[in-house]
Amino acid sequence: MRTKLILALFIVIVAILALLLAGKLYSSAPERESITRSQVVIPQIQNESEEGQRSVSLVSSDTPLSLIPLNSDETLISSVNMDFDGDGYEDQVSAIKTASGPYLSLLVGLYNPQTNAYERRANIATQVSQVRTFSFMGLDLTGDHKIALVYQGFLENGNSVLQAFLLQNENGRFSLKPIASLEGDGTIFIQQEDRFESYARSQARGTSFPIWVYTSDSEKPNSTDQIQTRYEWNASSGRYEMAEQIRVTGSTIAEKELSRIQDGTVETFAGFLDGLWYKTETNTSSQRHLFFDKDSNQIIFFVENNEEVYDWQGSTLRRNGMYISSTNLEIVNLQRRIDISLRSVDEIRVRIQDDVRMPVSESSLWDGNYKKLKFSALRSQNQESASQKFIAILKANKWKSSDGSIVSFTNGRYTVDGVLSDTGGFAGIDSAGEVFVQFRSDATRDKIFFKGMYRATISQDEEAQTILLEPYIVSPARFYPTEGSSVILTPQK
Repeated sequence: MRTKLILALFIVIVAILALLLAGKLYSSAPERESITRSQVVIPQIQNESEEGQRSVSLVSSDTPLSLIPLNSDETLISSVNMDFDGDGYEDQVSAIKTASGPYLSLLVGLYNPQTNAYERRANIATQVSQVRTFSFMGLDLTGDHKIALVYQGFLENGNSVLQAFLLQNENGRFSLKPIASLEGDGTIFIQQEDRFESYARSQARGTSFPIWVYTSDSEKPNSTDQIQTRYEWNASSGRYEMAEQIRVTGSTIAEKELSRIQDGTVETFAGFLDGLWYKTETNTSSQRHLFFDKDSNQIIFFVENNEEVYDWQGSTLRRNGMYISSTNLEIVNLQRRIDISLRSVDEIRVRIQDDVRMPVSESSLWDGNYKKLKFSALRSQNQESASQKFIAILKANKWKSSDGSIVSFTNGRYTVDGVLSDTGGFAGIDSAGEVFVQFRSDATRDKIFFKGMYRATISQDEEAQTILLEPYIVSPARFYPTEGSSVILTPQK
């Protein structure tokens, strides 16, 4: 009896263990399957797909795309779409480089709606090798509603070049006709004038755009005299021809000063540009300033309450100046080319060209003559501190900022009237031979005109006395510039 009982208990225990083992196996099988599915990394596959799509999107937007078939030895630099043949379909012109030489070429591809493809029609060889100095676009130069292909750049000898072409179609045979081929050691620019509304509606032809070529006077190597030649479109000959030549007398630069500024190195000329320049002539109440920051490799454009910062990327010396290529700090696709001609030891001529891949109907408001503001630290040899001397200068005038605001200083208080109104207190501080001004506004942070501490310098030019306030951080051990907008103040007239 006892044996049967033991055997029964043993059978029950084995059955219980079997059930437990089966249950464990049954419950663990889905878990392993679940783990296996997570290790198949479906989320990772999705992430990789999403990242791949993002990278493709970025590449497609930032990388130029050639719709024209390229040969194996051709490298695409950039492309511009335009209706070159006037058939209502966009064609494409691509700048390319080949393995056989250092110079850029323009490849013209016309769209064929029957084959739905771009066909190679012409290859324009240029003598420009530097990509940063090269630009091209489609523009109706003649006013006949015919797009001309125009390219500009700098040759290896430092001269600038402009060439323009029209496309001709004779019985289905396309050919390029050169209508302008200009070269000079100065600036070459197209004077784009306003056209009537009837032109925009294609009801009438527009005025042709003249082309100006600035060259230096080779007979007077130590002067800044310029020969300005205007070329006009001649419909009879089908080319741009010289219409007028003007000699503009500049100030004479001493041979020693000329050799110092233009010693053949970019570093020296960049050092000459380093600092703040103001435009001498303006048709508006807003004063324009250019700030060349050589150490930071940046160029800052000041006007009203706007500040544009460009990275100083490349420089090319010319006989009487320098050509600078730059890129907008916030909009990397916006490139600005700055052509600088030397007029005197403290004056330059500036021409701006924005590469926005589209025609611009008016000349740049930044074009013109600029004089350099020579700033010096405020130091005093008598008992009056430099900061006290500076505060006295502030109190003596009402000041106008670059955005048109009027700023006044009285009894340790300042008042700003303009687009942004502000009031508050200020105090001068002397530190390590420099003058700093600390401002504290009465308003909230969003409405503050002056923000914190500024290093103060004043121009040495009495005719254009200007105060430059640069944002700084001052500590007992040292002081250093900080991020923020500089403030430029000129006496209110």
